[in-house]
Formats: sequence, structure tokens, C-alpha cells
Amino acid sequence: MTEQDERSLAEFIKGSDGWLCSDGPLHHSIVSSRARIARNLGHIPFAPRARGEQLKTVLERVDEAVGSSSFFSDFQRLSISDTNSLHRLFLKESHLLSAEFEQGGEHRVIYISPDYRVSIMINEEDHLRMQCLDVGSQLRKVLAIIKEVEAELGRRIPFARHRRFGYLTACPTNVGTGLRLSVMMHLPGLVLVNRIEEILQGVAQYGLTVRGMYGEHSEHLGDYFQVSNEVTLGKSEEEIVEVLESVAKQVVDHEMKARDALFEQRPVVVKDLISRALSVLQHAFIMDSAEALSHLSKIRLGIDRGHFRPLGHAELSRLMVEVQPAHLQFTTGGQIPVEARDSRRAAMLQRRLGHISYN
Repeated sequence: MTEQDERSLAEFIKGSDGWLCSDGPLHHSIVSSRARIARNLGHIPFAPRARGEQLKTVLERVDEAVGSSSFFSDFQRLSISDTNSLHRLFLKESHLLSAEFEQGGEHRVIYISPDYRVSIMINEEDHLRMQCLDVGSQLRKVLAIIKEVEAELGRRIPFARHRRFGYLTACPTNVGTGLRLSVMMHLPGLVLVNRIEEILQGVAQYGLTVRGMYGEHSEHLGDYFQVSNEVTLGKSEEEIVEVLESVAKQVVDHEMKARDALFEQRPVVVKDLISRALSVLQHAFIMDSAEALSHLSKIRLGIDRGHFRPLGHAELSRLMVEVQPAHLQFTTGGQIPVEARDSRRAAMLQRRLGHISYN
């Protein structure tokens, strides 16, 4: 890769969290919605069992399909083996590629749409994992977009499908539609009134699962929880959408009631909690990403009640991403030691939030 190509790639990656720049429906509690579809090519072993030549064949066939369609003409193609570890981590923090994909591997490529809402991972756990993201509660919108992407590729590639079971996938829980829908929820109210475990346990009875900020095996940071359907076999796409929409709305209702109770019954306690978070963010000299997310979560709670105008949900969502390790290093000149990174994070937060006051 030439120096000019490297600069061009860095400039493209720099904008990969741009999809977070606006507000969406129910943005006070639902930060984003995602639709992901898993597909595999027929007569080729799933990616975890495939040999190098077979993975290469998958990549070549998908490249050919993408290249023959005007639908993908503006998509950016990134070879994971040619993308350095900092750039890969940056894309993971922007939720465009998975933790598994971020680790690298041969014959792995990701295509990303110019608006950064759609990404197509080739040779992850499945041969193809296509996803669409958008802000707020927009499950039907992201599903419609990713179905269009899937149909465009499906006209050019024969996907592995069983007459009885539906689309075949590497993980049995994805067999059927191959569809995983999820919403990223911000639930500080339920955390503060100690009802979060009760509510999230209730989610499981609807065939849903709760994960951390970056999906499977990730931590619950900053009061953020990813809720998604657990299985697809025997479920239609419409059933999956209806259940997740309904449950997400119920959780939002519980969250808003918890916030109302906090602000009505314990106003001084909540004000102290939020004010302390702002004070630490404005004056700390060292801060790791987990602590930053915890404090920013409290600020987002205050934004919901109009205490930090003109700071809004969209700007706060960007901050939640920008304090992550790769974003911080990317904007400050490359990889740096952890302690120096924590110092720069604190300085960045002081700079960005120094003018904000509790209203």
C-alpha cells in the first residue's frame, strides 16, 4: 500500500462513526438499531472449517458479485490483512466490524457503504455477514436496507439453504432466516434503582438475549446493553421484528418510569450524582475508557432532562465512541502507551466539556 493509499484509507476510516451524528426515535434510551444477516455459499465449508483456498474462492466470488453491481459502486473495500491493528480496532469501536473480525485473518475483506451505515464482512464466522446500523429505534428501516443488500448479492451468488430449515449458518442459533436484530439501549435509570437484573432477566422469556456494548463476550459499560434475538430457526423476520420492538418499548417504558422516580423522589441525590460526574470529567488528569463511559452515562441522563443545553444526545453518543482507545489514538497521532492515552483522554474531555454547566 502506497503512502497516498494509506492516507486515503485513514481519511475514510476517520469518518466511520459518522452515522452517529444525528438523533433518532427514542434516542433518549435507544442509541442505535442494527440488522445483521448471515449467509454462506453453497458447497463450501463454513469459514471456521474452510481451508485457505476455499476462503479465497469465497472472497473471489463475492468480489465478483459486488463488482458487477452498480448498487455497490461507492462502497469502500478494505482487506483486513492490509489494514493495521489500530484501524481495525477503530472500525470495531464504530461498530462496523465484529470483535472476531478485528483480530485479522487471511482472505477477510469488509465492504463499507459511503454513509458508513452498511458493512459486509467476508469470511467471518459465516462467509457473509451483512449489517446495517442507524441511530435510535429504527429496526424496520435497517432491516429493509440490509434485505436490499442481501437480495442484490443473492441474485449473483447461490446461498446455502435447506428446504426445511432455511438458510444454513456456522452457528446453529442463526439457522433459518440468518437474521440477528439488536438495539443498543442506555438504561441508567434501571441501574440506579437496582431493577436492571430483574428487567433483563424478563427479556429472556421472549427469546431475546442481552450482551455488552460490542456484542458477544463484551462488557456492559456505561449502562449500555445490547438486546437482540437469540435464535432465528422457526421464526419469521416479521416475528423477530415484532418481538424485539415490543420488548424494547417495554424496557424503555420501565426505564423512563425509573428516571421519573429518581428525579421526583430523589432530586438532590440525582443532581449530586450528575454534577459529580461532570466535575470529574472537567478536572481529572488521568482517566481510562471504562471510567469515562461511566461518567458520560450520567451526563447523558442529565441531557435527557435538559440540564446540559446545548449538549445533546448525538454529541454525547459521539463522545462515548471517541473516548475509546483506538479513536483516541487515531486522533492524536498513533499508538501510545496506556498511561499517556489515559492522560490524553482526560485532556480531551476537559477540552470538550469545559464550557458545560449544570442548568
